[in-house]
Amino acid sequence: NLKPFQSARLTFTTTERFSAETLTLVPERLLSIDVERDPRDQSVDLRFLDRTNGEDEIAFYDTTLEPQALGEAVAAVRERLKATVTGEERKGRQIVGYKWKKKGSDAMLLDWLPYLANVGRSLYRALLPDGQRGARDDASEKLKAALRPGTTIQINPIAGRVTIPWALLYERPVFINPAKNRICAKYETEGPECHQCESQKDPSVICPSAFWGYRYAIEQLPCWVSTELPKPLSLLRRVSNGNPLLLNLNVWRDFEFWQPHLKKLEAMGMINTVLAEDLNTVANTWVSHSEELDILYFYTHGGMEQREPYLEVSDGRITSNTLESTLGTLKHNPLVFLNGCATGDYGPQSFVSLIDDFRSAGACGVIGTECAIPELFAEEYATKLFTRVFSGERLGQAMLELRREFLVTNKNPLALVYSLYASNEICLENAVNKS
Repeated sequence: NLKPFQSARLTFTTTERFSAETLTLVPERLLSIDVERDPRDQSVDLRFLDRTNGEDEIAFYDTTLEPQALGEAVAAVRERLKATVTGEERKGRQIVGYKWKKKGSDAMLLDWLPYLANVGRSLYRALLPDGQRGARDDASEKLKAALRPGTTIQINPIAGRVTIPWALLYERPVFINPAKNRICAKYETEGPECHQCESQKDPSVICPSAFWGYRYAIEQLPCWVSTELPKPLSLLRRVSNGNPLLLNLNVWRDFEFWQPHLKKLEAMGMINTVLAEDLNTVANTWVSHSEELDILYFYTHGGMEQREPYLEVSDGRITSNTLESTLGTLKHNPLVFLNGCATGDYGPQSFVSLIDDFRSAGACGVIGTECAIPELFAEEYATKLFTRVFSGERLGQAMLELRREFLVTNKNPLALVYSLYASNEICLENAVNKS
């Protein structure tokens, strides 16, 4: 006879009142990463905490990376992502990017994934340098045990406005040699963890499962709002939508695919769409529907001008000042999706102020991109993501599975570009898919 036994103890400490139903939404979090600033030199430090039984420190990495150096390391990753979209020339050969391709091939994936792994490895080594007290054998073993496939990693940027493309971090050594590089064939059938990987010690073999984005569900909490905004904001875990769901779609009308995209969204389920193609309609929509909007979706251009980020609809640009003057209070705590198609010099370091604006207005979270993204892929990704979200899936898990799906099915790594600035388990209170 099997007897029940206790294998672990999990202690929750919270200032919120959770019902039993709400607690079922909270996944086990073995790992949190506090991103801190060293008061001595303002460098960025990482503190890994196991919070299953309090706040046990697993490892601490004093990176000595000052903000400028970190910015350069992150910029290198985003430049490589941009090249993956646009293509580039290598030794007289033009390498085709994913700008006009939703589906790639094994050969195309081999053209790009090793180079993404290479910059991801450089960023990994900059953030988690050897020789630190966090790299002791015992700490390394604890960290390795905590970094299990499927683990939810909570990024806690207590240092302030620090944005890092965590999904691109690459855990294995890399040797770029086009004559020898290959992608491990087992990722399709045995990923994200291959227990008998014969190529683990061969740095010329690229393992997709070594990317954090294919391995973990990553939530980047916009928690700087707790100190920089007038009052702390609660971390929401559900979009309290009705049925039908009310979606505000803000668009740049010259995009090629937005009208078919809208039809796809409305065909997915019980969706009422408020379309806004110009600034006046955008502002009026937010004023008249502030108490009922469930999702704010920006299928727009985005960019930077004079260091100010903007989202561009058909007749003008939405800036931080625009949001301050028109957004008001989003009393229904909607989810915001910044699907910045064909964007320019634009990434989290740019729209972080916009995250502040949306969060201070009451948004429950934001989805954004790490670099310029072509409309062809942006439309495909959003369609698949909304299909999952409308079915009631948790957003963080849906994004993790979509990254793997695009990799395996489409041989396309661009799903790594999307980042979640919200609680991993955010989902709809009421599924609205027609099935």
